[in-house]
Amino acid sequence: MTCHRNKLSTAGSASPQVASGAAEVDLLMLVDVLRARAGLEQVREALDRDGLTFAWTKGQDRPHPLLSTEANLRTEIAAGFDRLKLSASKRGDDYGIEIGRNGRLKKW
Repeated sequence: MTCHRNKLSTAGSASPQVASGAAEVDLLMLVDVLRARAGLEQVREALDRDGLTFAWTKGQDRPHPLLSTEANLRTEIAAGFDRLKLSASKRGDDYGIEIGRNGRLKKW
């Protein structure tokens, strides 16, 4: 895990030095958002394949159990964007983002 973390913390840095702790936090939060997004894609594929409902006992249709997982992942992604100040409600019209020389996400 440490090797993976160091690769992430130096991504976009001008030098191969390990980025500051704050930059690592930003990148780790971003990794969490990206993992949730990947999980959401898998859930959507399963729902597209299986349908939104399934036949329960005695022929009753029930909502697919992954629908609640989909909602939870969407909430997790939105919260991650809020924490990173990347959501529309947390930024102004003249908003941008770049990776600074120290590897820290720079929002402007």
